[in-house]
Amino acid sequence: MTNGPHRAGVTGLLAACVLAVATACTAASHPAAAASSGPQFTGRLVVESLSGEIGQLTFDAHGKAAYRRILAAPSPQPAGSPPYVAAALSPDGTTLAYGSGKGLVLRNLETGTDQTLTPPDTTKIACVNWAPDGKHLAVGTADALYLSDAAGHMTSLYTVSSQAYTAGPVGTVGVPSYVYSSFTCGTWLNQSELVFQQSGPFPASISENSGNTLAADTTTVATLRTGAAPRTVNEPTQWSLVASCGTVALTTDSGIGLYVVPGLTGAVTAAEATPAHAKIADNSTTASLFRTGTCQPILIKPESNSANDEVAVIDPQTGHAGKTWHLPFADITGSPSPGQDQFIWGPAHTDTLADIVNMQLTVVNLDSGTALALDTGPWTNASLIIGWAAGSS
Repeated sequence: MTNGPHRAGVTGLLAACVLAVATACTAASHPAAAASSGPQFTGRLVVESLSGEIGQLTFDAHGKAAYRRILAAPSPQPAGSPPYVAAALSPDGTTLAYGSGKGLVLRNLETGTDQTLTPPDTTKIACVNWAPDGKHLAVGTADALYLSDAAGHMTSLYTVSSQAYTAGPVGTVGVPSYVYSSFTCGTWLNQSELVFQQSGPFPASISENSGNTLAADTTTVATLRTGAAPRTVNEPTQWSLVASCGTVALTTDSGIGLYVVPGLTGAVTAAEATPAHAKIADNSTTASLFRTGTCQPILIKPESNSANDEVAVIDPQTGHAGKTWHLPFADITGSPSPGQDQFIWGPAHTDTLADIVNMQLTVVNLDSGTALALDTGPWTNASLIIGWAAGSS
């Protein structure tokens, strides 16, 4: 999921790029034709639509695709962000975790059975992230961040607090107003360390033009401990974790620079988390993710003089680009910063990429240039890519 300050939920869509496609298929409950050149696409792709429907697109051994609904869109439709915006696929691809009201549901996609976890507070689930080993989850509500094991035992990491000010947001002059702290859901550095942002101390006073939410400007690392509560440590300087894979991490410094850092662990300085020699991009519109099974960073960055944005494999040791492709007809120049939930690399070492472009889900084989557009059904209003797993369960 995309990380951001939380008080009443997570942010909505991030428009990524504009992509025209070459081949179309139907996203109904029947198979759709794929490229005639063979099995270009494999595995199971789980996506949420803007209406809140969550479905699975399964590619068979011949590259043909079939759609299956996992969760129906709720009725009546809630206003604002998709109702299941807190959704994540387990690392092994067998379990979908999603927020449903004030509970977190774990749905076994093989059996269809559900287990509901209930956080200690009574506010709506806002975000969820699986640890790389699938044994723990970071669970955010509107008011708190928790660590949970698969059995539902939750430990609080952070709770939103408030402070009253006589001078505050516009319109409250002379009337005490409350300012709330905030946090992000966090990203797992490894199977035992979660990196998230939280608000620092409340200032003694705020201006009348201040908002009612204090910025999440302090980096915190929470470390799991056997038989004891997690240990939380505030880092000496702020940095953010974009993604991690094995011993390789992608980090940012306030979203300006993007860095690839091998061997990163908790309790580090900014120079260690964002070393100058490790910068691989300095444009905030660059998207980043990992190539499945290899821990090779992938960059998707705008090309100012081309309508075909570049996709590049980065050597994590040197930071230099190796194999590159151009994403057909994509141009994210001038668009809002692409989100991690708008792009996902295909499973099983294939050179395939799925993306959401103006609410349109598209799957592209970068080597062949073959594109599969799901331009009917819920996929015309796609909002989040939840996961792409190997297999055909």
